[in-house]
Amino acid sequence: MASSQVKKRASKRKRERVRCQDLLNDTMIDFYLNHIVEHVLPDSSKVTVLPSLFWHNLSLRQHAFDSEDEKLMSDEQKMDAKFGDLLDFVADFDLHEFDYIVVPVNEWEHWSLAVICHPFTAKARTVIFDSQLTADLNNLQNMATLIESFMKYSYEKRTGSATSFAFPCVLPQRMPQQTNNFDCGVFIAEFARRFLLSPPKDLDTFDFAKEYPDFSTATKRAEMQRVVLSLSTNRARWHPLVELLNGYNTAAPHRAL
Repeated sequence: MASSQVKKRASKRKRERVRCQDLLNDTMIDFYLNHIVEHVLPDSSKVTVLPSLFWHNLSLRQHAFDSEDEKLMSDEQKMDAKFGDLLDFVADFDLHEFDYIVVPVNEWEHWSLAVICHPFTAKARTVIFDSQLTADLNNLQNMATLIESFMKYSYEKRTGSATSFAFPCVLPQRMPQQTNNFDCGVFIAEFARRFLLSPPKDLDTFDFAKEYPDFSTATKRAEMQRVVLSLSTNRARWHPLVELLNGYNTAAPHRAL
């Protein structure tokens, strides 16, 4: 009974976060992206989702040591200082097993999405989705570069050798843009669903409007709310996903406050 009450309260909190003009929090984003993988995509899909906590910790590692410490470190020590603690996030699976690795990104209370495509192959790319683009795209390029650095570090630690494959950044043309300051999470949820269900054949010429001409987020919040409501009415279906999300909080490195 106690467990049931906890799930009901969690479901209620998620429903409240889906309401109009609310920014979606990390719990809701993680929940919905994993829902896509578990319940929307075909069983044959090779897709995994890293928790939003991953990017939070990865972004902090850009400045893991000051300049004086850096002078005393070897190149290997510098990489260990930046990325060593983050290997726990990918310890339970082989990066080669997946065609797509989804990384939700929250910077300054704004959601964007990175999808690592075909890692460690000639087709490897990092596609960045953002519904509030500015004239300066350096931040998105830096995001892709940091993810690439971690992926290469992880590969070297796993295999003992460096990879020759790069992860060029792809920013799709004509991405839909939000018209307010609170729908970024809704947009990345639908970006992820559309892309993973029907990825473009050629990422280097990715024109979002051409690939998904009927893209809309008009009913997305209502759909997400229905998904959350089903959590409390179909326990068997959602139990594996709830256990996975609970694991993010217990197995992953502690989130700095």
